[in-house]
Amino acid sequence: TNIAKVKGSGSKFSLDATEVPRGSGTGFVWDDVGHIITSYHVVRKASNLKVTTIDQSAYTARLIGFDEDKDVALLQVQDLEAMKKFRPIKAGTCKTLLVGQKVLAIG
Repeated sequence: TNIAKVKGSGSKFSLDATEVPRGSGTGFVWDDVGHIITSYHVVRKASNLKVTTIDQSAYTARLIGFDEDKDVALLQVQDLEAMKKFRPIKAGTCKTLLVGQKVLAIG
């Protein structure tokens, strides 16, 4: 999942408005109701957020919460239909890990 911070742009003398990407980063789908986990520095001071999936579909999202010290943010995708297509990450637990076992840390 790609997260983009966008800003509206245009001349105050023109009605033409465009969106200009202001930053981007990655994230992952946490659950089946459209929550996305990303880094806070990716979305800090964002006025508009877009989530783009691997199939290049783009969805508007809003910031639900964050912890600046831990650099983590929670987004919510606004498209109810899109949430049906999302596949949440399968979170594990460290209780069953063994020495030498492969793990994946995100972030």
